[in-house]
Amino acid sequence: MHARHGILTQRICIAEPIEPRGHNGAVLLRCVVDRDGVPTRLEIIKPLDAELDRVSLEAMKQWRFEPGQKDGKAVLVQIDVMMAFSMKQEQSLWRRRP
Repeated sequence: MHARHGILTQRICIAEPIEPRGHNGAVLLRCVVDRDGVPTRLEIIKPLDAELDRVSLEAMKQWRFEPGQKDGKAVLVQIDVMMAFSMKQEQSLWRRRP
């Protein structure tokens, strides 16, 4: 079986605002990539925060992969995906005068 490893850097666009809580860390997801490259059977292996976990699952559902190959035919492949988050607290735009 042929497997590919790599790092994908992509900004996740979120439709609804998320409360900036200063969370930094990663959500570890597992899925099965089907013969068409669609992630199925998504599950969270290592959660971070309920809201970020949900966002991670929603983002993963939109991704498409190159299907795994065995003997030249597409096969199901289980993969783990780590989504890292770095969210900073918003800083005030107002400055104190000296």
